[in-house]
Amino acid sequence: MKSKDFSSILGRRSIKHVWSFMSSHQLVSSSGNYLLALSGGIDSVFMFHLFKQFKLLGLINDFRAIHIHHNTRGTQDLEQEFVAKLCNDLKVELIVKKIDWSKNSKSNFEHMARLKRYAEFFKELSKGSLLVLGHHIDDSFEWSLLQKFKSGSLKSGIGIPVRNKKIVRPLMCLTKKQIQNLCKLESINYIQDPTNDNNNFERNYLRNQIIPLIAQKHPKYLKNYVYRSSELARKLDLYINDYPGDFFSYKASKDSFVVINYKLDNDFEGFRHEFRTIIHALSKSTRGSLNSQIDSLITAVKNQKSGPIKFSGGVQAYLDRNYILFTSDNVKSKEIELYEDDMKYMSLEKFRKKLYKKYKKKNPSSPLLVVVKREPYFGKDLVTRKKIGEFCTNSEKNQGLVFDSAMSLLTKWSSKKGLKGRQLKLKIIKVS
Repeated sequence: MKSKDFSSILGRRSIKHVWSFMSSHQLVSSSGNYLLALSGGIDSVFMFHLFKQFKLLGLINDFRAIHIHHNTRGTQDLEQEFVAKLCNDLKVELIVKKIDWSKNSKSNFEHMARLKRYAEFFKELSKGSLLVLGHHIDDSFEWSLLQKFKSGSLKSGIGIPVRNKKIVRPLMCLTKKQIQNLCKLESINYIQDPTNDNNNFERNYLRNQIIPLIAQKHPKYLKNYVYRSSELARKLDLYINDYPGDFFSYKASKDSFVVINYKLDNDFEGFRHEFRTIIHALSKSTRGSLNSQIDSLITAVKNQKSGPIKFSGGVQAYLDRNYILFTSDNVKSKEIELYEDDMKYMSLEKFRKKLYKKYKKKNPSSPLLVVVKREPYFGKDLVTRKKIGEFCTNSEKNQGLVFDSAMSLLTKWSSKKGLKGRQLKLKIIKVS
């Protein structure tokens, strides 16, 4: 058997999507090693093939698989044979553990099986490795719904955690339907668990009897669940993607806000709540759903689009690498006179320190721009002439000078080959 190469466009996108999710939610092992729980079902087998691709692409060092034989029904022997063949064919180390029920009754089976399963997982988890489980968005919703009937805790209503110490769940960025479609598209074989149809189990009853009725009446229930859980997690200070040292936002003026990502990775996934707060503060309207528009905003930044992204109530977001300017209709365009005589040559490191100090300590009353003297070695992508946020225009007096947002220049200066060691003649300015 050959490893699935995810030859379809959607298959290749799923690799990028899951790895991006892992990176932004701190699910990447520092050692690059992982232990995958492999049951033989659709979720764990799909995850297995994903991690095989991660290894082939050099994104991880290695991974092992562990299979738990629960020793409760005859079909589990076939499941063990299936995962053994899968791992043997793809040359992945497999650990098989068989649960011994002789010292325990099988009362409260789900709870006891889970305790025994996790005990075996952690026995085999090597130092520095992470335990990878195949839970997805539907699993989290089911668990959250079940907890609403059994617990009054706000925390339990969030759902299954994306990471819990050494346990990570990379598929929490995908729904069950997406995984099913990808497996069909990539011809990935797996074992059907016959107990999934047994409605005596609480989760199965919700999954098979209750949730289909919810989906029929409210088709966007999973998307809204994800948004609601993210906001609740942030309010409870449980949001894993909260990086106070890497993200910075402030009110630049009465009619504008600036959001900056100092990690320079074009990823604002953890800032949904902040975006919503900013848009509501600037908007003239109190109505309208923002979830899909914020999705578009985050995707546009990742794809290095410039915008503007328009929101209800006369709010626009202008994007420039790791810098986002939110404005209302009240912001007017202003002309800036640029002169070379007060510009100085500066190294990348000096520019970085100066910029961070201005943003973090002084909270400038307006977004920072940078005026740069054009050099012969500049490529078209180094500096732009576009009107950042349409709040300023370039005078025609100095054709050799261009301006950009300060964070955009920092990103390009840091990443462009052959430029890191050069000094640029520039000046940091602000629009008053």
